[in-house]
Amino acid sequence: MYRTIGYAESVEFYSPVYDTPEKIADEKPDIRTTLYWNPYLQIGPDGTAQIEFYSNDHKNQQYDIAIEGITPDGKTCRYRKDISAR
Repeated sequence: MYRTIGYAESVEFYSPVYDTPEKIADEKPDIRTTLYWNPYLQIGPDGTAQIEFYSNDHKNQQYDIAIEGITPDGKTCRYRKDISAR
């Protein structure tokens, strides 16, 4: 028998904003492994959602996209895809 513990309560996710020349020029490397997290993302009436995020400073720009959610009728869903940055 396998018992799940469920989903954990969400906490605020830090995502940098490079909105000034000083922040852009900062030499401290961005080594985040999780680039975007939003437990409240909603899908629009057309079935799509748009996200924006800043990438990290890793040379390998391969991204593992993982989307997990719960449908309005309570079913869990998961989608994974690997993509490369242009």
